[in-house]
Amino acid sequence: MRSLICSFLLLPVLCNAIEVLDFPHRILQGDLGVIRVRGIPPFKGYFAKEAIPFVKRGRLYEGVIGVDLCAPARRYRVSVGDRESNMSLLVEVKKRRLPLVSLKLPREKVEYSPRDLQRIGQEKALVRMILERGWDSPALWTRGFIFPLEGRITAEFGLRRLINGRYSSLHTGLDISAPKGSPVVATNSGKVVFVRSLLLEGNTVIIHHGLGLFSLYCHLERILVKEGEFVRRGERIGTVGLTGRATGPHLHWAIRFRKRRVSPESLLRSLGDEGWRKGVSSSR
Repeated sequence: MRSLICSFLLLPVLCNAIEVLDFPHRILQGDLGVIRVRGIPPFKGYFAKEAIPFVKRGRLYEGVIGVDLCAPARRYRVSVGDRESNMSLLVEVKKRRLPLVSLKLPREKVEYSPRDLQRIGQEKALVRMILERGWDSPALWTRGFIFPLEGRITAEFGLRRLINGRYSSLHTGLDISAPKGSPVVATNSGKVVFVRSLLLEGNTVIIHHGLGLFSLYCHLERILVKEGEFVRRGERIGTVGLTGRATGPHLHWAIRFRKRRVSPESLLRSLGDEGWRKGVSSSR
């Protein structure tokens, strides 16, 4: 087996039977990226020493990589190959700017009793367990990802929040504001793996799209699906609410790829339809 060190700046790159057509040579902390290759499968690849899953898309194959929001900002080696050849490339993870927002909230929204803290810990452990399952399942989507709700983005991914003078955890999803009762749809096809009312997140639905890629929908007023159901892209799964510790009607929409906290907008840029921003505005 021959090994080549190939510059990611010279694309496409032909390496025996495998051809790399698109490669995210620079990516932000918390972003999802896609490597597009052409050749004879099966393909194998590794990013940060973890296997890269590949999905067939027409005549091409897409390898999905994700960088956690708090991953070290540095260069990472990526290998991509087939049975006869292997390529070694570098991806540079750049530091994400984390804006700071100061909020003043009622005490009952930010202070918890010992009993509440115990419940919060148990619920977080349960969600983590759900997100660790099924990584070897195939991709369940065949079309591009879409926004789950028409509305206005009021809190971006990666925000640092100063709540009542104290630093809170990083915001690891998008908050989309819309009138109570507005329809929330599945960002893409997948299996509903979690339906529960959580103390902080309120009525929550988690959909697994295969390959360890999950979408989370929180603070719902109504939930219209059940665990174990298969839903299709654009299918209604609930309505906008303000359940849990929400201060107004909105959807908290989050994406997890193999436990990594990744930006929903980076998912749409990498695997979404053209015009994916239609119907959504930003507060910026």
